[in-house]
Amino acid sequence: IDACNQVMKKIDAPVDLISYTTLNAVEGGGLKWLRPRSLGYATICLALGVAFVWAVLTRAPMDFDIIRDRGTLYVELDNGVIQNDYQLKVMNKSHAAATYQVRVASPDWVSIVSEQELYLAAGSIENIPLTLQATHPPVSNSAVTVQLCHSNGARQCTTEQTRFLAGRVET
Repeated sequence: IDACNQVMKKIDAPVDLISYTTLNAVEGGGLKWLRPRSLGYATICLALGVAFVWAVLTRAPMDFDIIRDRGTLYVELDNGVIQNDYQLKVMNKSHAAATYQVRVASPDWVSIVSEQELYLAAGSIENIPLTLQATHPPVSNSAVTVQLCHSNGARQCTTEQTRFLAGRVET
């Protein structure tokens, strides 16, 4: 546009042969700013802005994933206890260091071998080994809910489900 206007000035011709305008403005009418398309774009931008603010304000300060250990499905100890090994991938999404506690929410016949508190620096991700055990599991393959709670007193918790394998259960 600028190059065209410079050339048109040099040859003493009218400028704005090429311009950002509408047909209505070229024919002598004014510009209409409140058109349905403009209102639609403004509505979409407003909705995206509200969704972004909501996502930022409701973001969880922590997250974790529980992954079954690849080595063995389960281990049966001499005393009849069955153990399953997992890896916890714990993510501290906050801007401050935090302490977390891992526990089994359900079922009550599954327990953690060594209860532990986890300390994570701000914005860090840690892989932590986790061993679950059951003395006499009622079924060979059952759902287990593992809970990760922030130890700040606000009781912010998040849960993940996994499977506890026990082989063949005798009744």
